[in-house]
Amino acid sequence: MTRGRTLRQGAAGLLLLLGLTAGSLAASPLPGTSVPSSVDAQKMREEIQIDRKLGDLRRAFALAEEYLREHPGDPRGYLLSARVSQAAGKTGDALRILDRGLALFPKNTDLLYRKAMILLLEHRIGEARRILTDLYRKNPDDPGIRSDLLQTFEDSGLLRTDQSLSTNFLAGTATQPPPRPSVAVLESLSEWSLSSDVYSLLYPGGTALVVDTRLSTPLYGQNRFFTGRTEYLGFSQSAGNGTNAFTYAGTDWTLGERAHLLLEAGNTSVRPSAGLYGRLDSEEGPVSVSLQGFGNMVWGDFGESIAQNGVESGLIAQASWQIAPRLGVSAEYWYFDYALQNGTLPYGNLHNTEGMFDLNLTRLPHIDLVGGYDSWTVLSPPVVASRVPILLKQRYFMMGFSWEKHYESLWTLTAEAGGYEDTYLHLASYEASGGIAYQLGSRWQFFTNAYYFNQSTVVSGQTESYMGGFQFWF
Repeated sequence: MTRGRTLRQGAAGLLLLLGLTAGSLAASPLPGTSVPSSVDAQKMREEIQIDRKLGDLRRAFALAEEYLREHPGDPRGYLLSARVSQAAGKTGDALRILDRGLALFPKNTDLLYRKAMILLLEHRIGEARRILTDLYRKNPDDPGIRSDLLQTFEDSGLLRTDQSLSTNFLAGTATQPPPRPSVAVLESLSEWSLSSDVYSLLYPGGTALVVDTRLSTPLYGQNRFFTGRTEYLGFSQSAGNGTNAFTYAGTDWTLGERAHLLLEAGNTSVRPSAGLYGRLDSEEGPVSVSLQGFGNMVWGDFGESIAQNGVESGLIAQASWQIAPRLGVSAEYWYFDYALQNGTLPYGNLHNTEGMFDLNLTRLPHIDLVGGYDSWTVLSPPVVASRVPILLKQRYFMMGFSWEKHYESLWTLTAEAGGYEDTYLHLASYEASGGIAYQLGSRWQFFTNAYYFNQSTVVSGQTESYMGGFQFWF
C-alpha cells in the first residue's frame, strides 16, 4: 500500500531565496520612469541592506520610508521597505507595501516575485501560483521562478506523478516514482501531452505488469481533457496467465483557488458495464482533504487477480494537516470491495486505516523522517481467500527516511529506506527504493524507480517493484 507519501513542506529553496539581497533580481521600472542613479541614492540603498542584515530593523525601515519619499519613481524603494518588514516578521505590512508599489509598477518582476515569496510563507499557495505562472510565461528560462512554481503544485497536492496509476491501479503497492521537475509547469500552459507509465510487481508465485498510456489536451481555462488505455498482464503459478484492459476518457478541473476535481469513465474488458473513477482534492490553509471513489475497475494488483478477471470498487479518504512548516501529519481510510470471474464470484473487502507523520530535517537536499501505523483487514470467505495471495490481516509500525535532490532543474534523484515492525505476525522487515527523473530539453521527461521489500506488507515474502515512463509535450 502507499505507505509514506511525503508531505511537501514549504517552497523548494525558499530559505535560500529569502536570503538573497534586494538586488538579486534586476529592477524593471515602467517605460518613462526615472530611476535615481546618484551616489546618494546608491549609498542609501546599501545602508538599508546593511542595517537589515545586522538586525537594526527600526533604522532600516526609517531609511526605506525616507527613500520612498525622496525617490517615488524607483520601485526598488518598495522592495527594500517590504524586505525590512518581512525581516521583522510583519508579512502583512510587507504585502501592503508591495501592493502600493505594484499599483504604480504593475509589471515589475522584482515586486511580483517578492510578493509571491511572501504569499508562500503565508500558505496562500493559490495566489502565489498565479503570480509565478505569469512570471514563468515571461521568463521561461529562469530556474528560480520555475522551481518555485513547481513547488506550489507539490504543496497543493496537484503534482501527482502517479495520477494515471492511482486512477487505474488503485492498490498502489509500489513506492511512488520520483517527482518530474517540469510536469506541473508545462501542464499549466497550453501544451498537449503524451505520457506512458509502466509498473511491475514481482512476488513469490506471481507477477503483475501494468502499462498506462494517456493523451491530454491543453488547459482550456481551468479544464483539461484526456483519454487513455491501461493494459494489465498477470502471471501466476496457481491461476495461470491473463490480460485485461481499461479504455477511458475524462476531464481534470481546477475549481477556484482551493479545489481540484478529476472524473473519468471507460470500458473494462472484464464486464460490459462502465468503469468509473473520481477524485476531489481541496485545501484550506494548512489543511487538505482528498476523496477518491471508483467502481467496476480492473483488480490489477496481482497476477492472480488479473488472470481471474478481478473487479474492484471502493473509496479512499485522506486528510492532512501541516502543523508547522517542517511537520505534517495525515490519516487515510481505504475501503475496497473485490470480486473475481468478471465480478460474479465475490472475494471480500479490504478495510485499511493509516496514520502518518512527516518531519522535514533539511531542505537542500530534502530529507524527511517519516513514520506511522497501519492496520488493515481483508474479510474474505476461506473458500475463495486462497485464490489471491493478498495478506488478510496486518498491523504494523513503520519508520524511515526519504531523500530528494534536484540538480539544475534537469535531474531529480530520490531514495528511501525504512523499517517495519509487524505487531500481528511479529515480524521485522525493511524496505529500500531509489529513483531518478531527467528532463531532456523542454519537451521530454523520463523517470525510473526501483523498490525492494524483504518481507512485504501486501503478500507473504519479499517483493520487488519497478516503474518507468516518459512524458512528451507538443
